[in-house]
Amino acid sequence: MSDGAAFSLRALGQGWNAFFHRPADRELCALLRVAVAGLVLVNFAFAYPHVEFFWGEHGLLPAEAARSMLDPNAWTLLTLVPNTDAALWSCYWAAIASATMLGLGLFSRLNAIAVFVWLVSFHHRNTLILTGQDTVLRVLTFLLIFLPIGAAYSLDARLRKQQADGRERSGWALRVMQIFVCLVVFSAGVEKLAGDFWWQGDALYYVMHLDDYCCNLPVPELVRASPVIYRPLTWISLAIELAAPCLVWFKETRRPALVALVALHLGIEYMMNLFLFQWAMLAGWLSHLQPSEIGWVRARLSERARKLSTSVRSRLAAPRR
Repeated sequence: MSDGAAFSLRALGQGWNAFFHRPADRELCALLRVAVAGLVLVNFAFAYPHVEFFWGEHGLLPAEAARSMLDPNAWTLLTLVPNTDAALWSCYWAAIASATMLGLGLFSRLNAIAVFVWLVSFHHRNTLILTGQDTVLRVLTFLLIFLPIGAAYSLDARLRKQQADGRERSGWALRVMQIFVCLVVFSAGVEKLAGDFWWQGDALYYVMHLDDYCCNLPVPELVRASPVIYRPLTWISLAIELAAPCLVWFKETRRPALVALVALHLGIEYMMNLFLFQWAMLAGWLSHLQPSEIGWVRARLSERARKLSTSVRSRLAAPRR
């Protein structure tokens, strides 16, 4: 092997390691932990009135029917507990407790594992009610297991002084998370290329007239019925889905791409009732933030909190007339 080839392979290996194993920022990992745990709690909270209907033996899908629909290699802890409502509720509250402790950063890695196991267990118990948000939450929770999610802004950090720990941990799971959310959005854009409605610019017209999915908030009739408005919006949304997941990897275009993606997800959330899918994706896009940006937000929030505290103290100290 020539020296040039050896150097190229060595440079390739160094580039690979730099790309996948750069140390993960602890504040960013903590932010992801809180965001994902919060979404899991919201997901379970909305399921509370329907727990027995969704997963109970006398609900939508009895256990035997659920097993017949499930892949033989799939697993769920709910098959290991008694098939009673009391056992189901115990599992439900155990999942709530694990997600709460994950959000607080108590035994962070252990509870990330527990939340992932509970999500898989409930999802496999009834696959009829699953949507894209469930897949995204499972993937994000799984990747949290391999990140230093308890090293900052957590009870673990306070109890064990992990913030003073100087060890650096590989951020490969953070990089995989970044790639995952890019693939989700980009693949959605590629799928749309096969549809004439997207090329013609009429797709959003039909979206805004789907009674079952539209709309979370009122959409003016002018927007719903005017081609001058909904056609450019259709093409813009398609362009963002195809371009932004690529542009987000370049320094010069990363921030505009992230802004466009946030606008896309918030726009879809405004127009369509997809429950937590857009918020789960936004949580995933947090993985693309840089430490300097997190520091800037923290400084702004600290400044606002300080001003608010000063204002409150001055009002309390002011003499009453």
